[in-house]
Amino acid sequence: MAATRTPHFRLLGFPVHVGYGFVMFMVLIAVMPRGDGGGQFGLWLAGSVAAFTLIHELGHALVARHVGAEAGISLEFMAGYTSFRPTRPISRPWSVAISLAGPAVHIATSVAVLVAMGVNPLDHDSVLESHATQAIWWAGPFIGLMNLVPVLPLDGGNVVMTAIDGVAPGKGRPIMVWVSLVITGAALASAAFVDETRRFVVFIGILFALQLAAVFDERSRNAVSPFDAAAKAMRNGDEAKAVRILSRGLSRPTPRRLVPTELSAPSDLALEHVISRLPRPLPAGDPWNEYLLATFLTRFGRANEAAEYAAASFHDEPSALAASAVARAAASLGDSATAAGWLRAARDAGLADTDLRALVTASREFATVRDSPEFQELLGGPTGSPTAEPRRT
Repeated sequence: MAATRTPHFRLLGFPVHVGYGFVMFMVLIAVMPRGDGGGQFGLWLAGSVAAFTLIHELGHALVARHVGAEAGISLEFMAGYTSFRPTRPISRPWSVAISLAGPAVHIATSVAVLVAMGVNPLDHDSVLESHATQAIWWAGPFIGLMNLVPVLPLDGGNVVMTAIDGVAPGKGRPIMVWVSLVITGAALASAAFVDETRRFVVFIGILFALQLAAVFDERSRNAVSPFDAAAKAMRNGDEAKAVRILSRGLSRPTPRRLVPTELSAPSDLALEHVISRLPRPLPAGDPWNEYLLATFLTRFGRANEAAEYAAASFHDEPSALAASAVARAAASLGDSATAAGWLRAARDAGLADTDLRALVTASREFATVRDSPEFQELLGGPTGSPTAEPRRT
């Protein structure tokens, strides 16, 4: 995706955004190194890192533009990235080329600078000639080569991820997220025993933290509703697993509100079978999944049980969801007074009038009661307090 924030400047036509975190990181680099140089090395290192980071991202952006993508550059805390929006499909070879272009330009430019300064980048003593050459070597060839290590979020990891996708479409990212975490975790653990690894423990630790965040992001992105997971297990013939999955989803609170595909699908005998096999009293603990269970119970002709279950949920934690679930169940039983009373309770619990009307209009359970006097008063009258305490069906 192309960057959408206001750019601070343009470079070769590409918008460049510089975040406060990037500036702060450069300041930290400049002031932290100490020694014989009296701060000169830190200043050279900060300037070199800033320059080569921009050059690195420019390499990505140039190749992306070559294949028809709109690209933008962002410099953020500890890193830069190039975002792009393809205007036509990009082949895997060109995707690899985009990933490799950054470190290639980074390394080539920094080596050229060192050679122009009379330094042999492969000669340790030559590199140590001055604070400037040391800083340029670390910020240039070293960091450029480190970007080719095959772990995410480094460019080398993106190359491997693209290659895996060529063999197993859609599997590249989830595989590389876990492989990267294992490799980096092993490197971090080895720092306790290997001097060469210990020198880079801060860099490895940062990578490990980024990869942990990627793991949680991947899990969240691929999360499946327990209703879908239970129905799948049931279709695979594992009833015990299906019941276990759904019971756990109902009893363990989570901030995520996953909408099951089963909700919009035709009636599924597999899910209906799982729900019928749930222990009684029904598991409870997660308000969102309790609401969904009440909805499915109503759909499967268990409206009385749905009303009792949702009313108990409302008693434990009054919410618009629980109240509307009771209302839906009561409406499916033809009890317009009870349904209207619970919709008033839902409104009192925070359900907006527009959402209330949409619920009554769109839900088929209200079809037989929405023309009743109780519903006409509810939908067309004032939106004050409920006229009566909602009663349990």
